[in-house]
Amino acid sequence: MSTSRVTPAAHATLAPVTCAIGLGLVMLDNNALVVSLPTITRDIGADEMAARWLFVSFMLANLTLLPSVGTIAAIVGRRRTYQIGLALFGFGSALALVAQSFWPLLLARVSQGAGGALTVPNAAALLDANVPTHRRTRAVATWVTVSSTGIFVGPVMGGFLTNAVSWRLVFLVEVAACAAGIALAGRLADIGATRQRVDFLGMVTGGGAVCLAALGILEAGRATPNWVLVGGTLGLAVPTFIAFLAIQRRVSHPALDLKVFAQPRFGAVIGACAAYNATVAGGQYVLSLFLQTQHGMSASAAGWVAFAAMALLPLGSQLLSLLTRFRTPQQVMYWASLGLTTAYVLAGVIGVDVLWLAVLPLLAMGLAVGVLFAGDTAVVMSMVESRMLASALSTLSLTRQLGSILGIAFLGSLHQQLIAVGWSRPDPLQGTFLACAVVLLPAVWLLYGNVVAAGRSALPDSAMPANRGVALNKELNKERGGDEPR
Repeated sequence: MSTSRVTPAAHATLAPVTCAIGLGLVMLDNNALVVSLPTITRDIGADEMAARWLFVSFMLANLTLLPSVGTIAAIVGRRRTYQIGLALFGFGSALALVAQSFWPLLLARVSQGAGGALTVPNAAALLDANVPTHRRTRAVATWVTVSSTGIFVGPVMGGFLTNAVSWRLVFLVEVAACAAGIALAGRLADIGATRQRVDFLGMVTGGGAVCLAALGILEAGRATPNWVLVGGTLGLAVPTFIAFLAIQRRVSHPALDLKVFAQPRFGAVIGACAAYNATVAGGQYVLSLFLQTQHGMSASAAGWVAFAAMALLPLGSQLLSLLTRFRTPQQVMYWASLGLTTAYVLAGVIGVDVLWLAVLPLLAMGLAVGVLFAGDTAVVMSMVESRMLASALSTLSLTRQLGSILGIAFLGSLHQQLIAVGWSRPDPLQGTFLACAVVLLPAVWLLYGNVVAAGRSALPDSAMPANRGVALNKELNKERGGDEPR
């Protein structure tokens, strides 16, 4: 396949803005939806179980497709894949704009999740292909800055539009952004296509295992769960996952390269990553739901509280850069995990009855999460051999999505059970925050026992080889925008 090339310097300004649309849309959508969900489900006549599915379905579609995005892009080209992703996201947004019931809205979320999987990984490659080396640092900064607006604008805009006009206007904004992104991407240089094979069996078995596990956990959260369905789906998830692992050992281009787990202490980082992403996604979901359904708060006000919980996230990634001049990223991550655990305990003790007091631990959460989200990338890049780096970072991204899915399923189900049994001291939100602290304890242990111990002898960032240092800066800047994810 032949692709037209343009002078990269001509698009040094256009490229970062265009590439930021994909990542920014994902962050905007998820952060806006979390405060709009109670109103959405009420308008379409759905229950809280349906609300969780609307939130999780995006991540499930994203998780299923994400491992094969690199292969798909290699076949059809990076630019075209990016445009297809925006088209899928725009189609999902348009469908959500007019959906009147649960199932069309669920299909819309699946389409958005698939579109997000195609756009976000390809954005970095397109940026690299369209910006000359001497302007790349500034371009990455622009990309991250524009993308990150989705974190802050999402909950505030979602809450305001839901209260003032309609939650559907959020999706109208997304349709317009997707159309602009598709048009602008057509002016960028592409990266040529090659012949590769997509691991369809890996996508089906891996995605199926996660979907079955999520279904079982979500069903367990009903007031009167069908325990046969819970046991059946969780029971099927195990052999499906085993089949997925067997397939990954045999195919030439696996969705998940299992060889990366042979890297020393890599599994510890992945385990910790799953735990804190579960608490962040699940905690945010329950916080917004409780504030509106149990505390009587408006969607707009809940949006501002959600904003507070993420406000210091970018500062946390900057704090990591500062602290790693004196300590290893492993040690900083360990301290951040302790800080996040403490913040959840404080939030569980304080509750939201005195809101100004609750904001303090929420701000601390955002700061700690910013350190962890940037820190895991730094730690992985410092411990993994160069030949395995791409697989390691891909596995890290998948873990963020998986942790988020299971966190929403588990913590959402726990929250509903606390409400169903009439739990009042502490209230269901306080109980959920305390559960988040418990979920984080394995992460603290893993980081201390397996990562911090190794970090004592690790080289500081400044001592890394030049090429790894440049790559690290790129990945850290990328992660500051927030994941799936997480």
